[in-house]
Amino acid sequence: RWKEGVEATQVGLVLLGYNLERFGVDGLFGPETGVAVNKFKTDNQIDDSTNEFGNLHEKSHRRFIYFTSSFR
Repeated sequence: RWKEGVEATQVGLVLLGYNLERFGVDGLFGPETGVAVNKFKTDNQIDDSTNEFGNLHEKSHRRFIYFTSSFR
């Protein structure tokens, strides 16, 4: 099911250079988006090891917003 927050996250990932080649920005959180989110977290030393796979929790989300804010 399409979600606005997922679409916004995907747009941010693309702006930061994380490719979503197969499905692109579609508002659906699938494996491709999960891989890109995890790559973002690894690249930025964000450890959400206690959280569910692929989710951007509070610390991750704050850092993600910080990185993408320069594109506004």
